[in-house]
Amino acid sequence: MPHSEHRVCAAGPSVRVGLAISIALGAVCVAGADEPPGFYLQWGTRGTGEGQFERPRAVAVGSGAVYVADSDNHRIQVFDVRGRFEFQWGSWGTEPGRFDDPIGIAIGTHGEVYVADRLNRRVQVFTAAGEFLLQWGGASRFEAPLGIAVDSRGEVFVTDAGGTVSRFNAAGQLLVRWGSPGTGPGKLSRPWGIAAAPDGSLLVADSGNHRIVRYDREGRVLGAFGSAGSEVGSLLQPLGVAVDPTGNVFVVDQLNRRIQKFSSAGGSMLAWGREGFGENEFSRPYGIAIDPMGGIYVADTANFRIQRFGGGPVAIEPVTWGAVKHVYR
Repeated sequence: MPHSEHRVCAAGPSVRVGLAISIALGAVCVAGADEPPGFYLQWGTRGTGEGQFERPRAVAVGSGAVYVADSDNHRIQVFDVRGRFEFQWGSWGTEPGRFDDPIGIAIGTHGEVYVADRLNRRVQVFTAAGEFLLQWGGASRFEAPLGIAVDSRGEVFVTDAGGTVSRFNAAGQLLVRWGSPGTGPGKLSRPWGIAAAPDGSLLVADSGNHRIVRYDREGRVLGAFGSAGSEVGSLLQPLGVAVDPTGNVFVVDQLNRRIQKFSSAGGSMLAWGREGFGENEFSRPYGIAIDPMGGIYVADTANFRIQRFGGGPVAIEPVTWGAVKHVYR
């Protein structure tokens, strides 16, 4: 198993701040072998109000904000990194700015927000404030777009339920498409999450084949890892995928109800999580994102919440009870 020296934060007791945000107090950081990052905070409950979710399936981080695709509420909600609601946009419909099951989200090089609008079979692009900019797609372009990523060049990559990955320029012009349904090399079965790595390659969660496939930007296969199973290193329907600045790969291993970390070469490093509704527990998780401080955000879909692990510091604003003024980690 690959090994690296890094700081590990183990969460202490939790306290609830406000109605729907809980944080870990007394987190202890130690240097050591690869261990799961500590639980830091969570937010969200089931519902249609501000800060509530109806099956959040994707999460992205940009410019200090956390963007959540609140899929069954057909909207995008925006929070700060402390989980406090800031604003939202969208509702059910087919017009520009409306959604029918937004299921993938990514942040562009200039802060634009790209949304995979699944049942409308399109990609929509917005400003960071939620103002509509453009859209592209349709039945001739997508069967059902699922995952979306933007690389350092500003090009957009979209996975499709039909077993393909498409690369577009920022204006929505198709540049390259690759993949076809199947199980063999170069084949895909319901590809879902996609992430751009620091070296310019693309990581695709090939969910139906229980593996992660690495491609170059022209669609050539560079490697793959994972196979069906429940032991560490194996996967059962991987959905979300994210890459940290050093190239480590984090995968939402959905049916195993856990997050797994792999090296850039695909070596298994660690895993955490199990079925449940407590801290470090998941129920049908989908999406994952990593912020510049190393914070890991997971869309814990059937628990109707976002969980954050690792990273820091996080400052919690003063609360209206008790003697605590600020908590820093």
